[in-house]
Amino acid sequence: MCGHKPEIADQLDAHHITDRTYMPFGGYCAANGISLCTDRCTKHSWLGSSLDCHQKAEHLHATGIGIPGYAPADLYARIKSSYKWAYSQSLKLEIEANKADAMNRIIDVISKEELEVCLRLCENTSPETWELTCDELSEWELLIRAYGKGRYVPDN
Repeated sequence: MCGHKPEIADQLDAHHITDRTYMPFGGYCAANGISLCTDRCTKHSWLGSSLDCHQKAEHLHATGIGIPGYAPADLYARIKSSYKWAYSQSLKLEIEANKADAMNRIIDVISKEELEVCLRLCENTSPETWELTCDELSEWELLIRAYGKGRYVPDN
């Protein structure tokens, strides 16, 4: 992220872009991971203290406040991925591809319906609007319901 080119691999940390607890089967897939430098990169100051790239990415998880350039959407863009793609790839870690694809189609249907729910309620997409939409569509599959909990920004 910062341009630091380490000479040895231990100067990088693997970072789950979306927390493991919000991804199916821990989110251990390339679409949900990025390598970030550790304490060797402190050349940029944020909030009065020096944070390395990994700390900047973790800041959202720790405080609920994302640092520009290090929010999940920024990190996904950097690796040409998205929350939706990472979730899809995480499903395939333990589920047959055709079942995972079917679940992703259901997620697409719920996502479209969620927009209607948001318009009706004058709300932005959120974990709550996802749950409400799943309730309205009688969708009880836990992996599908969990999709809405890990989003930090709307995934259109």
